[in-house]
Amino acid sequence: MPALGFIRTPSRLSIVVLLCISVTVAFIINSIKINNRKIKIFLGILAPAFILYEFWVPHGLLFADTSCSAVYSAIKNNNSVSVIVEMPIEEKDNDPINLGYLYFSTCHLKPIFNGYSGYFPANYGPDSRIIDDFPNQDSIDKLTQLKISYVLLHINNYQENKQKPLSEAVQQNNKLQIEYQEGKVYLIKIKN
Repeated sequence: MPALGFIRTPSRLSIVVLLCISVTVAFIINSIKINNRKIKIFLGILAPAFILYEFWVPHGLLFADTSCSAVYSAIKNNNSVSVIVEMPIEEKDNDPINLGYLYFSTCHLKPIFNGYSGYFPANYGPDSRIIDDFPNQDSIDKLTQLKISYVLLHINNYQENKQKPLSEAVQQNNKLQIEYQEGKVYLIKIKN
C-alpha cells in the first residue's frame, strides 16, 4: 500500500492490520440485530478488551534484561554526539554483531550508521567496507563526509592479533580523541 510505504517492518504493519480488524469487528457487532442494549455494549467492550489482552506486554518486561553499560550512558549524556557508528561493522565468527548494536541503541536513542529496525542507510555496503578499515585516513574521511563525528569502537570484537595494534593506532592518531573508555570499548571523537 503506497500510503503505508514508511512502515518498513512487518511487526509495525501488524499494528495497522490489528486496527483494521478491530474496526471490522466493531462494524460486525453493530450490524448484529441485538435488541438488548446492555448486551450490545458488553460485546462492544469485550471484543476490543480481548484483542488488547491478547497482545498486551507488561510495562518493563520487554527490556527487563537490558542493562546498559556505562559507555552507552556516556553517549546518552553527551549532547555533542548526534550520530555514531559502532565498530567493527563486519560479522565476528558469523555472528551478526550489528544486531547487538541495534538492540543497545535503545540505551542512548541516538542515530547510528549501523541502521535501525531492518533499515540500512543508502550505500551502506560500500561505505561500511571503507569505514571498517578504521582508523585509516580513508575511513576517517568517509565518516567526516557522512557527518559522523563519533565512533564506538569495540576492540574486543576484533580478532585477538588485531586488538593491540588497533588500540595503539587509535591512541597515536592526532585526528582522534578518546572521550570515554570502558575496558576494551572506546568512545572516540573525530576532530575537525
